[in-house]
Amino acid sequence: MKRAATVLVFSAAATLLLYACGEKQVAPAEGAGSASALAAPAKATPQPRAAPFEPAPPPPVAGNERSVPAGTVNLGSETGSARRNPAHEADHVASVLNAFQIDALPYPNDPGKPPMSAVTRDEASALCTGRGQRLCSELEWERACKGEQDAVYPDRKFDAARCAKQATSCVSAFGVFALGTLGREWTSSDAAGGEWDGLRTAVVRGAARDAPEPAHRCAARDAATPKSRSDSLIFRCCRGPAQTAVYPAIPDQPPFRDSEPDAKTLAAALATMPETRDVAAKFRTWSQSELAQALSQAGRSQSSLAPWQAVRGSLGWSPVRGEQVVIASGDTPRGALVVAYYPLPRGPRFAGSYETKGEHTPVLVAYKSDVRDELLFSTCWGCGGEGGAIRLDDTARLRFLPR
Repeated sequence: MKRAATVLVFSAAATLLLYACGEKQVAPAEGAGSASALAAPAKATPQPRAAPFEPAPPPPVAGNERSVPAGTVNLGSETGSARRNPAHEADHVASVLNAFQIDALPYPNDPGKPPMSAVTRDEASALCTGRGQRLCSELEWERACKGEQDAVYPDRKFDAARCAKQATSCVSAFGVFALGTLGREWTSSDAAGGEWDGLRTAVVRGAARDAPEPAHRCAARDAATPKSRSDSLIFRCCRGPAQTAVYPAIPDQPPFRDSEPDAKTLAAALATMPETRDVAAKFRTWSQSELAQALSQAGRSQSSLAPWQAVRGSLGWSPVRGEQVVIASGDTPRGALVVAYYPLPRGPRFAGSYETKGEHTPVLVAYKSDVRDELLFSTCWGCGGEGGAIRLDDTARLRFLPR
């Protein structure tokens, strides 16, 4: 019996990461798919592609501010993307901000002086006010970091060690230097209730110099006690009217929701994803009698699974706060299939699958109400049949882990 477990990465996220690393983008062939291009006898003059990181911004001098135009920032990170922290990061929620100015470097905004640290958030805010500025909000910080191209890191060729050693070698598309690479930066934003603990209520962005690289992502968020005085806490100032937009609340769904979506919606979702498109029309979830028979062959019953509960058709699963997944187990012409996908508003996104190629034995998926972060699946529950676990790995990716 041949088994296959797959975990694929959505192409849009891959494109985003490639761009952030400075890979050259290739434009589609001119006129492809365009009726007007076929009718035109002369070739149109190609338009130059935007180069958001060129030319390089001038080296900062004391007091330099960078202008960030009004525009949209996609807050957070794509669901299912590597190193994402779904409990604290929005799922690319678009937010419109007014134009503002931001210091090119952390306070005192002088390349000849080290960043000021070990001040409370109120003290940092007062120092900005004393200069006719204000403490930046976390939305302004993220917009300054991501630029117009939704960058993943605060520099197109990000290297945490290099950025920590030489602040002016690390610059965002808007010409802002060392965003969160020299320390955690205070913001004026407060954490929503329940996001962290009752003491850490002030949102900080960036990370300490020696923090792991993913902590320096533009979307990464953390919180601190407002009265903290830490050598790793620094800040920078902004100028302009305060923004009215706030960071969206991170939803916390019940961990398990049986029997969703319905068969029609599930088929439509599978048809949308390239990885399952060829079986979408003939995919069917297991009937209750098929699951009962499979359990009976193993000398088990639905009640004897307790405290584990068998999934009836499909399952809405929230392995951690802020992450939503649909798990469905059923039969296809090519064999039994367990598939996982993210039900995003803009369309489903494939997360992973497990197949029994050429075999049509029901694969039972089960959950335990007090074990939020793991599902189990098996072709013969409790009798040595093939199966495994489904969980998020250390990089926040969903994995099927055969046992």
